[in-house]
Amino acid sequence: MHLVLVNDRLLDEEANQKNKERLVDEWKFWAPDLIYKSAPGNHMTVLKPPHVLDLASLVCAEVSHGDTGQTTSLIDQALSVYTPGAQSSHPNRVSTICERRVLEGTG
Repeated sequence: MHLVLVNDRLLDEEANQKNKERLVDEWKFWAPDLIYKSAPGNHMTVLKPPHVLDLASLVCAEVSHGDTGQTTSLIDQALSVYTPGAQSSHPNRVSTICERRVLEGTG
């Protein structure tokens, strides 16, 4: 299981770090093999530009390790909610970013 952690905009940096540590500890009870990463933004902005590009990079790294692509599809669906009019060729779609990274040799 993979978990992406983002900041709570109401907390300072130290409190956010403690909150992330607490969340990881709680999740590890249910998912002992938990893999977690931090991403910029917060709960409301992580799926919006520019933060979605960082999230896409995290997802692309996992896709290159054998993810079936379901994750990219789910994030693309969520992104379309926050980016009205996002078409399948939209440059900020996670799948588009992953494809671009593979073509560039960075994915």
